[in-house]
Amino acid sequence: MVRASKKIQILMLIVFGGLILLPAFNHYFEFIYNEPGNENRAKSKRPELNLSNLDAFVKNYDNYYTDNFSLRQNAISLHNRFEYFTFGVSPVPGEVVVGKDGWFYDKDCIDNYKGSNVFTPEQLGALKNELAYRCRWAKERGLQYYTVVVPSKMNVYPEYLPDNIIKVSETSRYEQIVSLNNIEGINVVDVRRNLLKNKNANYDLFQKTDGHWNDLGAYYGYEEIINRLAEQIPEMNAVPLSDYNIGIEKQMGGSIVKMINLEKEYPEEFVRLTEKEPVSIYDGPKRAYSLPEGISAEDHQIIKLNDKAKLKCLVIRDSFTLLLVKFLSRNFHEAVFIHDAWKYRMREDLIETEKPHVILNIVFETGLEKLLQYSSHKAKRQ
Repeated sequence: MVRASKKIQILMLIVFGGLILLPAFNHYFEFIYNEPGNENRAKSKRPELNLSNLDAFVKNYDNYYTDNFSLRQNAISLHNRFEYFTFGVSPVPGEVVVGKDGWFYDKDCIDNYKGSNVFTPEQLGALKNELAYRCRWAKERGLQYYTVVVPSKMNVYPEYLPDNIIKVSETSRYEQIVSLNNIEGINVVDVRRNLLKNKNANYDLFQKTDGHWNDLGAYYGYEEIINRLAEQIPEMNAVPLSDYNIGIEKQMGGSIVKMINLEKEYPEEFVRLTEKEPVSIYDGPKRAYSLPEGISAEDHQIIKLNDKAKLKCLVIRDSFTLLLVKFLSRNFHEAVFIHDAWKYRMREDLIETEKPHVILNIVFETGLEKLLQYSSHKAKRQ
C-alpha cells in the first residue's frame, strides 16, 4: 500500500513537472499548435536588458513572459470552455454577459441599461449647455449640428438578458440625453425609436454574438438620421430599403464571443445589405490630420464622394458609424468621417477646415459622459 502511494506521488510529480515545462519545450519545438490570441490589446514586448535598472527589467520581463509564453491562449481557451459549458457562466464576467437563446452582451452596457448611473441635475445642466453651445456655434456659421445617440444592444433587445439584470430606474442616460432635444436650439437624434419600430421584422438588427448592430440595424439608424435632417433640409431623402438586397453572410461568432474563445462554437449569420444597382460613390483624398493614439490611419479617415449629391457632411464617428458609411454617402456630395478616438468632441478645428453643411456627432450611449469630459472650452466658461 505504501509502495503504491509512493508511485502515485512520483507520477503526480512527473505530471506536474511536465505541465510546468511543457510551455518551454513547446516554445522551441512547437509540437502543439499555439492558438492565436484574440485579446483586444497590445501584448507586452520583450524588454532590453538594462544592468543599471535590473528591478524594472525583471518586472517588465515578467509581464512580457506572462503575455507571450507558449500555449497561453490554449490554456485560456480550455479554461473558458470549461467555465461556460460546465457551469453555464461567463468565463470573463467583467467583460461578457451570457444572455438567453445564444445572445451575448457587453458588460460595459449594464449600468446604462439599468439606469444606475443617471446624470445628476448638475451634469444634465452642463450637457444642455454643451449641446446648446455646439448647435449655436454651428448655426452662427450657417451650419447644422446634430448629436446622434446610438443605443446599446441591451436597450433594443433586453428580452434576452439574464433574469438577474433588472432595471433600477425607468430613466437612463439615454432617455436623459434625447430629452434635451425638446429644448429649442438643441438637435439630438434618437435612432432607437426607429430601431424599436422595426425590430420585429424578419431579421435581427443587432448580432447575437457582437455588440454592434448589423447592416439592417445601421440602415434604420441612417433612416432616422436623414428623416431628421429633412426637417431642415427638405431635399434630403433616405434611400429606400427596397434599393438593397438583404443577404446573409455566415461567419464565426462576433467580437463578444471572441473574448471568451467561443467564436467557433457560436457561428453567426451576419445580415448584409448590398445595392441592387451600382452607385457612383468613390474614395476622396485623405487629409493631413494628425493621427490619434490607438487609431489606425485606415480607421481615422474615411472620405466618400458622390457626384449625384450636393451637400457636404462631416461625421465625428466611432466603430458603430462604420456601417453607416455606405448609407450616408448616398446623400452627400462629400462625406468626411473622422474617428475621434471615442472622445466625441465638437472639433471646431475640423469644421472650420472642412466647411461642411451638416455636422453629425454620432455617440454610442456608453460614451455619453465624454460629451462632458471633452466639453468645449467656451461652453465650460458659460
